[in-house]
Amino acid sequence: MIAGLVIGFIALPKNPLVVLQARLGLSPAPLERYLGVKNVFSGMTEGVYQFVHFNFILSIEANIFSPLVVVLGMVSIIIWRFPTIDTKAKEAWFFASFVFGSVMVNLFN
Repeated sequence: MIAGLVIGFIALPKNPLVVLQARLGLSPAPLERYLGVKNVFSGMTEGVYQFVHFNFILSIEANIFSPLVVVLGMVSIIIWRFPTIDTKAKEAWFFASFVFGSVMVNLFN
C-alpha cells in the first residue's frame, strides 16, 4: 500500500516536489551549474520520474542509476529496512561509492 502511494505521488503530472525544487533553484546542483561536474544524484529526479512513467530509456539517459534507486527504494519499503551509516567502514564505503558513482554518471550521462 505504501509503495502504491509513493508511486502515485511520484507519478503526479505536476509533482509538487519537482516544482519546488525548480523554483528554489536547486536544479541543477551548484557543482553542476558552475563547474559542469555531475554527482551521482544529478538527473535522479528526472530519471525516477521517467522510470515511474515507464520511459525506461529516458530514465537511464537522465541518470544511469535511477532504475537501481527505484528498485532498491521499493525493496527497502517492502521489507521496511533502511541502510544506515553507523561505522567508519560504512562511511568509507559510502564515500567511495559516491565518488565512483559520480565518475560513472559523468562518463555515461
